[in-house]
Amino acid sequence: WTVLQFESQICWEEGNHAMMVASACVAALMPLSFLAVVTYLLRVFPQRMQDGDIGFLSSYSFLFARVKPEMRWYTLALLIRNLLVALVLMAPTAFWQIFLMQCTFVVSLCCSLFFRPWAVTAANVLDVIGTSLVLALFTLSAFFTDDSDTESLAILALVASIAVVALIPVAIIATLVRGYLRPKPFTWFICHHKASSGAFARLLKMSLVDRSRDNVFLDSDNLRDLSRLFQIVKNDTETLIVLATRGLLNSPWCVGEITTCCLNNVRCCPVKFPNFVLTIDACLAQLEKHSEWGRLSEAGFARKDIEEALAWMSSFINIHIDELAGIGFVADVVDEVRKHHLAGPGAKGMSVMSVAKSDSSNNSGRRRLNSANGTDAVAPTGSTDQSVGTIVVVDCSNREGLATGLILVKLLRPLWIQEPDKIPVVLDTSVRLPKGLAWSQKTVILVMSVGCFASPRFLTDLLWFAGTRVRGLVPVVTADSFEFPTQSFYEALERQVVSLCREAHVNTYPDLLTDFVESVFERICKRITPHASIETLTMEAKVIWKEVEESRVFGRMDLWNKEQMEVVTTLRGHYIDSQFAYSSGVVHEGELEHAPEVERKSLTLAETTFSV
Repeated sequence: WTVLQFESQICWEEGNHAMMVASACVAALMPLSFLAVVTYLLRVFPQRMQDGDIGFLSSYSFLFARVKPEMRWYTLALLIRNLLVALVLMAPTAFWQIFLMQCTFVVSLCCSLFFRPWAVTAANVLDVIGTSLVLALFTLSAFFTDDSDTESLAILALVASIAVVALIPVAIIATLVRGYLRPKPFTWFICHHKASSGAFARLLKMSLVDRSRDNVFLDSDNLRDLSRLFQIVKNDTETLIVLATRGLLNSPWCVGEITTCCLNNVRCCPVKFPNFVLTIDACLAQLEKHSEWGRLSEAGFARKDIEEALAWMSSFINIHIDELAGIGFVADVVDEVRKHHLAGPGAKGMSVMSVAKSDSSNNSGRRRLNSANGTDAVAPTGSTDQSVGTIVVVDCSNREGLATGLILVKLLRPLWIQEPDKIPVVLDTSVRLPKGLAWSQKTVILVMSVGCFASPRFLTDLLWFAGTRVRGLVPVVTADSFEFPTQSFYEALERQVVSLCREAHVNTYPDLLTDFVESVFERICKRITPHASIETLTMEAKVIWKEVEESRVFGRMDLWNKEQMEVVTTLRGHYIDSQFAYSSGVVHEGELEHAPEVERKSLTLAETTFSV
């Protein structure tokens, strides 16, 4: 053997050759080291982004900025392709050089066509065109080479012919397995209206994954191509969970998912919320005015198909979320959805009720659920005791706000896994808090959703710690539409406080919470976006976690005078007593007329349920 380009050099027999090999090994360290560094950067990229390392992203943007976020690996694949192109010249003959070059670029072309990795569409088109032209050039160059290795060519042609013939039955079997035998990629597909149930959908997915480890499709995490949405429901989904809220049927995409489910016999599991009303004619009239109505026609759905699908879905509604659902209601929904999935499409699930019946001998915060088939299920709610270091305060009367608080708790708990005394819980004032609760040892995360300061329950929750010093306070807003305080805001807040005082029959102090709320908004509010992707949510949770770790003592002991403090104490007692009276179904004559409108409605529902 001789060196390919220097035939006078005999391999391994002359000193010059050994020096050439040593030089080549040293030179090879440069591209191999670069590939190793790029592999390491790709490996640590997700963790650095979760840590919010902007410097890392800026320094290595030349590797990541040109491709889609989920296609970061393509950068490494492109570098490996270029290395293989350089190594092709080591092939002994022109025939093998051309053949190996064609194989390399065919694989590259297939990746470009299938994955479309570049962030800009035009770049994907140019990449495919350029790679195709290079392949054509290599193919044509084979006609102009003097190197004719007929034996190798004959062997290669024979192998290719055998491979083509053998792949035909393999392709047929693979198609049958893919269509009929393989498990579908997603056990659950959550169909929801983002504005009215986006937070609950995220919480439901997190709970399903925690309980069953099944794959759950949620558009914020899994949808890459909107045009394939209905195909995913048809071919890749076992059970469609429909979160039937107000606004669901105003979305053509949601209606299209339900129609696809009906036409293709996909299992359907609707979960009915209190504000959902199904009127098929009104729904279709509203949809026809929507700008995206044409999408349903393009998908091949006739008006009759949609009418039949909506009627079909209504026949499966057997999971109802009551208006009084509390902190533990998500676990009940998960249990019922899983039972429905295992029992089959015709199963009648239990009706999820939220009427609490307290046990006088046990104030641990457990609640008894009245189910449709006469059995009782017991689920724990949030509890607050002296061992808890971080308390999340949310508007429990707003289901989306409550779901956002529970999402935040789930995201924060792994960050404090080494410090269990800091693991957060949601404040549940329907459970009696321990006397003498040391708020000075607590850090409060105040989750503010749209309309929370108009909620009597949220305002009363603030009374638990507004006049004390807490270890730290971190205000968090949940939506772009959240309105920061204006003069009209404070006027409305004072009217709400006056209403609370009148209900408790105490002296009215309109500005009871005004100074406290003003001091809250003097701080920079953090943000959590429940309908965003899990990666975004994780980053936002880490920002909140860092803020909690760095938070300082907050609050004024002199916020209220002695008379106001007595009023606050009375309001707290009135609130707890009313909560326990309503949850147990025990109300004395004359109390109902003094109850606020929302709680009057709750009482009526409670009495009706226990009568049944």
